[in-house]
Amino acid sequence: MTEGEYTVVLEDKNGKQSEKISYTVNHVTSFVSVSPVANQDGKYRLNVYNNGSENVDVRIFTQEGLLVHDQVLNVNGNYALIYILQQVASPAFTFEVTTSNGNVKTVKF
Repeated sequence: MTEGEYTVVLEDKNGKQSEKISYTVNHVTSFVSVSPVANQDGKYRLNVYNNGSENVDVRIFTQEGLLVHDQVLNVNGNYALIYILQQVASPAFTFEVTTSNGNVKTVKF
């Protein structure tokens, strides 16, 4: 149902009653951060904070642009995850995090 003003009408043999209502869609807002874990080489922390439920696609690329990880998470509220990339042979990584409401966060390390 789209946002807007609606009139609800109840009618039976005893009469008719109507009431106007305003309907709005709840928009999910989110904040995404990716940071290296202090004093832990090759470990990175993903934090997602939102006020609802949404899918979050996490893609990790090597310095050469090779996709080494692709994961879709369903986040409802707050979520944190540690990625351990010590076994991946790359001096640098790019995290691309996309939420289902269209936010894209790209972080390079």
